[in-house]
Amino acid sequence: MVEKPFKGFPDSFFAGLVIFIVPALILFTSQPLAPYPFPHPVVFYLSVFFTIAIITGLVGWGNLVEYLGFDITQPGERIEQVWWRFPILLFFGFLVGFGLYKWSNFASSLLGLPMLSLPLDSALAVYFLSYPLVFSTVNWIIVAFFEEVMRNTGVFIFANALSKRFNLKADSAFVGGVILASIAFIILHLPAWQFTGNIFPYLFGIGASMLFTLIGYVLYVKGLWGKLTFAEFSIIAPITAHFVFDLSIDWKLRSLISPMALLGIYLFM
Repeated sequence: MVEKPFKGFPDSFFAGLVIFIVPALILFTSQPLAPYPFPHPVVFYLSVFFTIAIITGLVGWGNLVEYLGFDITQPGERIEQVWWRFPILLFFGFLVGFGLYKWSNFASSLLGLPMLSLPLDSALAVYFLSYPLVFSTVNWIIVAFFEEVMRNTGVFIFANALSKRFNLKADSAFVGGVILASIAFIILHLPAWQFTGNIFPYLFGIGASMLFTLIGYVLYVKGLWGKLTFAEFSIIAPITAHFVFDLSIDWKLRSLISPMALLGIYLFM
């Protein structure tokens, strides 16, 4: 019997599905009552609140902090010794998030689409256009934080379930967990399908979700980083990439409808 890769997480497919089913039920059932653009931020935050409550109950707050890599120290290390891991993770997150945004603009132009962003994210961006940028910035921090916690928790639970069900080694189970959780995460965006009849944004979303998780291991390879190595997953880089990508979309929408700032136009157009 292969030992499950992530000891602090359940090894049941049902447990992994629950953290996606609950927000899906809230989003899907509220759609007929919600005005354009959908989802309303209140509905979205409600779905996030219940999901995080369920995740904390399934996994425990201590396991979330440890296994998701909020704590960037390893046994025998003190934070003052390894504080420099934070800016490195933030930098890689920014690099991937902004690079993905620029690539999505290029791909959109090739496909003849206005923007290869996820419809749900675009809907939230549209809602906050009438508010100062600071409000939408706070919104994207919340979105990035809680969505990455939800999806990566799903990755670890699905990895454990795959390892148990198919007797897979840790690496193979993890890859399967990344794929399953990314697909489940993007299905949550289906209530906003009314904003696009094109499947490419969803395929793009699955790929972006997988990439966001994988960069959580950016400091993992000891042969590459030497003393900089952090031999665990860290969610800091995925959260940063997710935030930068969403904020870039927001800023672009603002620059399209008003003279938001020449700097924004120069950077994002």
